[in-house]
Amino acid sequence: AWAGLLVLGFTILNALAMRTVFSPVQDTAKAELRLDDFQISLVQGLAASIPIAVLSLPLGRLTDRGNRMRLLLALGMTWTIGTIATAFVTEFYGLFIARMLASVGAFCAIPVAISIAADLSPPDQRGRSLLLLSLGNMIGVAAAFAFGGAALGALETAPLIPGLSAWRGVHLVFAAASLALLVPLLLMREPVRREIAEDAN
Repeated sequence: AWAGLLVLGFTILNALAMRTVFSPVQDTAKAELRLDDFQISLVQGLAASIPIAVLSLPLGRLTDRGNRMRLLLALGMTWTIGTIATAFVTEFYGLFIARMLASVGAFCAIPVAISIAADLSPPDQRGRSLLLLSLGNMIGVAAAFAFGGAALGALETAPLIPGLSAWRGVHLVFAAASLALLVPLLLMREPVRREIAEDAN
């Protein structure tokens, strides 16, 4: 169970890092794409809130009745695709959609992971088990700023791909890391839903 909880913790870390990585590089992206402050505010705020508001109820239904491991993996691919797409946008609307994908994947993954973690833990240990997910949340945001900023400086002197802007390279590096962190999810099975099993008895 603890191995599964550790995987979930790293998954949440992954999700929040992909959601946050644009923040430490937004000034360079803003200059290259010629965006204004209002457009940046939409990318950082509205792009996340719209899909969450629209998808929260359907996602809750899928979490309660569907295969949560497959759902979590699909959300992981969604935030990874959004991160990759961010590296290749050329204007505001493309950036808005790319960050929307990254945000919806990341934020919607949290309740799914909590649901899985609850079924991996005995009721009297759920508080401690969910601590790993909370740590993943906090560390993911911190890692996005720390490693995102460091990668931005490194890629300004040594581009990942010739002619590719450093902030775009940062997103490709993070997307590659995201794919690697999603691999352990393929090895996890859907846990038995304890509440359903207990009600059936």
